[in-house]
Formats: sequence, structure tokens, C-alpha cells
Amino acid sequence: MSPPSPRSHTAPTGSVLRKIREDLDLTQAALAAILHVTPHTISDWEREDILRPTRLVRVAGQLGVPPQVVDALLAAHQLHRHAVGADLPIPLAPNASTGLWAAATSISGVAHGSLLNTLLSAQAKADRAAAAANWTALSATAEVDRGFLIEFAPGVATWALVDRLAIESIAEAHAHPDKALLLARHALRCAAIAPASDALRRCLLGYSHAHIGNAHRVPGDLRAAKGAFLTARELWPEGTPAPAGLLSEARLFDLEASLHRAQRQFDKALVSVDRALALVATGPERGRLYLNQSAILEQRCDYEGSLEALRAAAPLLDFRAEPRLYGVLHFNVCANLAHLSRFDEALAILPTVREDYMARNQDFDLIRVLWLEGRLHRGLGHLEQAQSAFDQVWKRFNARHAAYDAALAGLDLAALYLDTGRNAETRELTLTMAAVFDALGIEREELAAVRLFVEAAKRETASVEQARRAAAAVRAAHRDRDPNDIQS
Repeated sequence: MSPPSPRSHTAPTGSVLRKIREDLDLTQAALAAILHVTPHTISDWEREDILRPTRLVRVAGQLGVPPQVVDALLAAHQLHRHAVGADLPIPLAPNASTGLWAAATSISGVAHGSLLNTLLSAQAKADRAAAAANWTALSATAEVDRGFLIEFAPGVATWALVDRLAIESIAEAHAHPDKALLLARHALRCAAIAPASDALRRCLLGYSHAHIGNAHRVPGDLRAAKGAFLTARELWPEGTPAPAGLLSEARLFDLEASLHRAQRQFDKALVSVDRALALVATGPERGRLYLNQSAILEQRCDYEGSLEALRAAAPLLDFRAEPRLYGVLHFNVCANLAHLSRFDEALAILPTVREDYMARNQDFDLIRVLWLEGRLHRGLGHLEQAQSAFDQVWKRFNARHAAYDAALAGLDLAALYLDTGRNAETRELTLTMAAVFDALGIEREELAAVRLFVEAAKRETASVEQARRAAAAVRAAHRDRDPNDIQS
């Protein structure tokens, strides 16, 4: 379009209206028909600048043009007018004004976009701070009342609270998957009612379903987890950035990687982690992605690769903000060293892990540390220390009714007895573990190896290999999860 006249010092609404009309490929008559005015009125508006800016915004809205575009064009007009009226050392060519107007509209659009981004960034920071305060209040509220507060308390349900509830769901998933599921469901309801654009709401809903899927994954309900992730991706398709970058798609790829890991689809898991890493340049989030990559590689039996990923994670993690990750990192280093038969190195690091978990009263993790210690002593030939560790571990898990872990620890102890020819003690241990095996449901077909071991142990004819096959069957029945894997 032709640039506005440099002689116009009134509000530049006429020039802006003309640009909007021409950009939409409308004649004055067509625009008049849309707005239910005469073509003469449109001509007057464009020529005389008699529209007020507020009226111009309403007119533009009728044409589907957002107010931000109107603001940018008004700013462009001012840039153009000041440039044309400037005291220049050389005269402008007759067609220079046209190029100047094009530059002005471009510059004002960029400036306006930058201003909006700054505004959004400040608002997002304020929203996250408010969500943190609201979470503090919600966490002190009885579970039965949380949903009511999210639903009806003014200003509580926001996009930022969805993100905060998702973060809290991840934090609870390892020790309390039932709580993690409730938090993710609260996030889903919050996503449905929070003030947000349609595009952001779909991302929020998909984000919440992904965390529901994660809460199902951790205790082993992989069918429910897969269904939740399919719903998540229907709402938030891969490769679609969230509006204004308010949510990170890297989190979805990370959670999907964990699901693929649980399904033992390691190639898919590694691809998902790589896609997440491509979206996160540095910082603690990238460190957590390396932790997940390490766990995948360990279960794939690539122990050197797993250690390399842990080395990459270490300088990126914020252990003050997430102290549990300190223990996770060093525990997983020890586990990989054990797989590589580097038992002395692992045993030297293990006290650091134990001290960390003791300081934070992490009971279940402390049992797993003791379990790993038993494995290390067995590898070094310290059979008395190994026996003592395995005996304590299986009894502690049994006292907590953790049948899966108790069975595996008991089978480790049985294998150690059998390795030293103590068949009678194996028989007594197996009889003591009867309730644990019953809880596992060893009549199930996939646990046939456990039944065979139990029968042989009662006859005092069991072998170390039978004990190991029984343990492998238990792991397979519970998605082959590494019993010493602290990171979920």
C-alpha cells in the first residue's frame, strides 16, 4: 500500500485502516458491506483520520484482526512520520517514503512482539509465584477439600498451578504413586477450568494426561499408562510448541521415554530422550534427562554408556533444589560399577549415598542401599557381610508387605546359601517366605520358575541356577524392573 502522508499529524487510524483493508484484499465497498456502512464512510475514515483508536480496534476485531496488530501498525505510522519529518543531510527520493513505510511496519511489529514477550515473561513469573503460594496452601489442606478449592476458590485454577501440580506428581510418584495420581487428576481439572486460550488449554490437558500416565507407570499399570499418553498426544501433538513457551514439551518426551523403558522398548525410549535433549540446552532439566538416559542404558546392559550419561548429568543438576537427585545419581553410579564388577570402586562411594538418605530419612531407599551393599560384598567374596545384608533386606521388605522386593531379596539370600552348599537353610528360608510367594500369586503361568524353585528347596535339591531363574521370572512378571533402581 502507499505510505501515509507525512503531513498528517492527527491520529493515524486512517492509514492503519487502509493497510488492514488492503492486506485483507478488500475494496472499500466490500469493507463497507461487512461493517454495514456506506463506501463513502470508509473513504472518509481512511482519508480524514476521524476514527478513534478504540473504534479502530473494534472495527479490526470484526475483520478478525487482533488488537496487537492494530497497536503495531499505529506505532509504525508514528515511526514513519518522525522519520519523514526528520532533518536529513540529503533529500529523500520521491519513492523513499514507500520503502520507509515498509521498514516502519516491520520494525514496529518486531518491537511490539518483543514488548509482548517481555510482558508475557513477567506475567508467567508472577503466575508461577502465585501457583507456588497456592500449592503451599493446598498441600496443607485435606485431600477431600483440595478439589473444592481448585474448583471454586477465586484465582487458584491457573495454567501455572497445572504445571506445579504436575511437578508435585512427579515428586510423589516414586514413593506414593497413589498420591501422584490424585495430583495429576487435580492438574487435569485445573487445566479444564483455568483461564487460557484454546491452544494453551489443549497443551495443559495433554500435559496433565501425560502425568496421569506417569502415575500409572510407576506401580506397573502399563496399559493405563499407555492409554493416558495416547490421550496426551491427541491433545498436544508432537512437535507443537506450547503458546509462549509456557510449558516444555521436553517433559512429555521424558515421561514417554520412561514409559518405553518400562515396556522394555529401549530404542524408542532413547529416541524420546534425544528429542527432549534437543529442546533443552542446559540446566537441571537437561541433567534430569541424562539421568533417564542413564537408566535406559543400564537396563539395556550398556553400563559404560550409562556411566557416561551420569557424568554428563552431574554438573547440571541442582542438588540444593532437588536433594534426592544427589543420592539417585551416586546410587546409579554404584549400580553400574557393580554390573561392571568394579565392586571396590562402588563400595567406596556407597557410604556417601547412605549418609544422604539417612539425612533425609528415606527409609525405602536406605533398604535398597543395603541391598546393593550386599551385592557388592557378594561380588568381593565377603559372604558373611553379603548374607547379613540380604537377610536384613528381605525381612525389612517383608515387614512392609512389599512382596515383590521381599521375594527378590529372599531369592538373593537363597542363592547365596545354595552357593555355599547350605540346602537346609535354603529350605527353612523358603518356608518362611511362603506368604511372600503367595502374595505374588506363584500359581500364575509366568511364575512357573518360582514354583519349581520352591518345590526343589523343600526337597533340599534346589540349585543356584534355579534360584536365579526364579528371580528372573519375578522381575519379568513385574515389567523386569531392576530391584535396586531407586530412580523411577
